[in-house]
Parts: sequence; structure tokens; C-alpha cells
Amino acid sequence: MRKLKSFILSIAIVSALLSGSVMAAGNLNVVSTVTAEDSVSIFVKGANASDTVTAQVGTADAESVSASVISDLAVPMKTLIMLDNSISIRENDRKKIAEMMQDIISDRMAGEIMAIATFSEDVNYLCEYTSDYALLKSAIDSIEYKNQETYLTDVLCDLIPDDFSGEEDIFRRIVIISDGVDNKSLGKTREDLKAIMKENVFPIYSVGCYNKNKSNNDELENMFSISSQSSAEYYLLDDYDNVIDITTALRADRDIVRFQVVPTSEQMDGGTKAVKLTIGSESVSVECRMPQVLIKPEPSPVAEPTVEVVVEEPTTIMEEEPEAGIPWLVIAIVAGAVFFVILIVVVILIVVNNKKKNRFEAIGEDLINEFETRDERSFDNTELMDNRRPSGDDGETVFMWGNSETYHIILTDIASPAKMLTIPLTGSVTIGRKPGCDAVYDYDKSVSGRHCEISVRNGHFFLKDLQSSNGTFVNGSKILTEAEIFSGNIIKLGRLEIRFEVR
Repeated sequence: MRKLKSFILSIAIVSALLSGSVMAAGNLNVVSTVTAEDSVSIFVKGANASDTVTAQVGTADAESVSASVISDLAVPMKTLIMLDNSISIRENDRKKIAEMMQDIISDRMAGEIMAIATFSEDVNYLCEYTSDYALLKSAIDSIEYKNQETYLTDVLCDLIPDDFSGEEDIFRRIVIISDGVDNKSLGKTREDLKAIMKENVFPIYSVGCYNKNKSNNDELENMFSISSQSSAEYYLLDDYDNVIDITTALRADRDIVRFQVVPTSEQMDGGTKAVKLTIGSESVSVECRMPQVLIKPEPSPVAEPTVEVVVEEPTTIMEEEPEAGIPWLVIAIVAGAVFFVILIVVVILIVVNNKKKNRFEAIGEDLINEFETRDERSFDNTELMDNRRPSGDDGETVFMWGNSETYHIILTDIASPAKMLTIPLTGSVTIGRKPGCDAVYDYDKSVSGRHCEISVRNGHFFLKDLQSSNGTFVNGSKILTEAEIFSGNIIKLGRLEIRFEVR
């Protein structure tokens, strides 16, 4: 009998493990939720926006549900990059970190907003949320490493509910770069952070920096557990010879699908409810806070007033004597007289004032003598102004200040975003493989010596092919002589592809 019970127990354990593995084997993974004013957005990895989808809130169906890939949204993503800038980060890692951060901002999506910050006991924003590459690049270049203690748990506990969360219907994510989380805290615990992360669901990626002198294995494990809890990946910097691989891994978020669930009015009570999405043949569940909709109470019926009949005794009406007072006719006459007097005074004042203005003031004898004795020769020293045009003017207007505008163009190698050139442009810039060019790409032999030229005229930018061997292309189209280009266009020179930006 004991052997049978043990056998049944073993089967039950194996069955439970198998059932758990089937649930975990699904491709769907909820990475973020946002509660908006009248809807709930659930961001799912591994989903297909074209599949049929239904939503269930609690035990009842939702009002409606729609799906869209976040890359199709006007503001698809909000990314915060947080760097631990303490001197415990090794020198070699600092160079790789700067290169990785450059790759991340270069690879941003159209419309994606980013912020750069450092942290110790609190967060220091070097650049607020923007899609401007120049501002983000300047923030990265300004980073300095300091002798300081870092408290990541405390920082996240304050940051997530106050600064990073909100009712904006945007996919959010944080990328943390640090050498780990220790058990020391200014007041917040890991349990506090877990509770806050449960209320605010979004991925927190972490890039760990190993320091063998510090023996920070436990600290890295603590930091990576934060990423695991938020269903996000984590990376050890030493494992990557080419840090662009980390940027490539983060790019997978572009395929996330947003499912916008609209609950019924009865479900919008501000409470936390389980939402089940059935997408195609798979399903996934997550707890979400419902929107809060104030339901106006129905007005209570108003009782009709009861009419009380009162029988009044007849009263004797006494004739009232007229009250003694000032007759209205007298008041009107007095008011008219006062107004007439005021009008006469005003007219008199105006006439007297005009006479004073038209009166000439007599000139004293002292003033006359002063004019008569003044040296007449002083009137012959009048300075003549030369109103002649400068020689060679030919009738054209001469400007006192230069009106040429200086632009700065940014040329970024698509295959290697760290290879970026920023060049001032007032007239034209030549691009090619020879050292005499303004932008030199001597590492790709498919680029001609003087391949093409970028010029600016009246605020418009033009690209001209300089009879190159392999041709010049803009967004895949070959230009024969010259074509107008815009910020964000991709220019191809032989095998080389570069992104053209203007600031």
C-alpha cells in the first residue's frame, strides 16, 4: 500500500511539473501594463497583432480589445538609461559602456523618447526625455565617474512610482548599468521594491560589470533578480566582446504588441482584476488595475409636498396714509441743475487751457544777448554726413552683419554606429576615401576618392554624385546628378551605408 501511495504521489508530482512546463512553454510574455483613463494596455512579447483576440476581465468579457505593434505608434517607447557612475566601475568597462550607450541611442526607433541619468543615493538626469540625438550624445559625453556609494534599491523605489510611471499609454523600459546591488539600504528593502514592481509592470534590463577585486558576485545576482522579476533579460558585460550585440538584443522590443482593453463601465471600479487575453490559440493572464470611473448616483424621488388648507379669519382693511417724502419732480430738477453747472465749469476750463497753449512766451533780454554775442563761426563747423554708396556697390544693399547660417550634419555608419562624424556645414562638404575630403571613409574601398558632395542652399540640403565608380544612392534610389535630401535619410556609397542627420 505504501509503495502504491508513493507511486501515485510521484505521478502527481510529475504531472504537476509537466503541466507547469506546458504553461511556461507558450510564446506569450506580458512585459508591461498601463492603466489609462478609460482603458488598460497590455504589452505582450511573442504575439501577432493580426491574430484574433478576446479579453476577459475577471469572469466577464471586456467591452472591446484591439491590437497594434508598438512600432506603428506615434510615440512607441520611453527608455531610461541609468548608469552607476561610481569609481568601482573598471576603466576598461567605462569605454565599453560609453560605446554601448552610443549604440543604444543611435538605434532608437522613430518617435522613441530617451533620457540619460546617473545615480548614487538619488537620480541625476543628464538629459530629460527627448528624441534629439545631439542632446543624448552630449549627455553621454558629459558623464564623470565619482567616489560615491550607490543605493539602487532605494533609487528604484522612489523613481518608479514618482517619475517613471503614469497614465501615458506608452511602452516603458529601464536599462540599468551597474556593478550590482548590495544589501545595505537607506531605508527601502528588496521586498518594498518587489511590491512596487508588482503595481508598476514594465521591463527593467540590467547590464552587470564584474569586478574581481570587489568580489561582487552576490551584488550582481541581486541586480539580475530585479530583471528576472520584471520579465526582462540581463547581461554580463564581460561576456560581450562586441557590445552592439546587447543593442541588438534590446531591439527585440520593437516587435511587442499592445493590446488595448476597454472594460465595461461596471468593471471600471479602480480595483485590481485579472485580465485574460486569448490570442489565436494561446492565452495569457495578468493582474491589472482598472480605471476609476465615477458613477453618478440616480436622483432619489422627491416626495410631493402636502398642501395644508388654512382658513383665515377676515380682517378689516385700513386705508394707509401716504408717506411724507421729497417729491420726485424736485429731485429731478436739482439733479439737472447740478449737471448743468458742472458742464459749464468743464467748458470754461477747456477754453482757458486752449488760450494758454496758443500764447507766446516772451523772450528775455539775457537770452537775446546770448544769441547776438555767440561766435558766428561756430555755425560754419557743421559735420557733413557722407551719403555716397561705397565704391563697387552697383546699387546693391550692403549688410552690416553676415547672414550665413551654420548647420551641423551628423554622418553615422549604419553597420558601426560608434563611427560617427559631426561636421559644420555652411556651403558644401565632400565625402570620399581621400584624406583631402571633409568626411573621410578610408576603411571601405568601395567608396571613391571623391565620391559625393553635400551642400546647403536656402535651408535645403542637396546630395551630388561626383562621378563615383559605384554610384550614390538615397534610401535605395540612385541619383544621377543631384537630389535633395532630408534629416534621417540613408545614403549608400558603394557598400557603405550612412545615416544623414542635421542639427
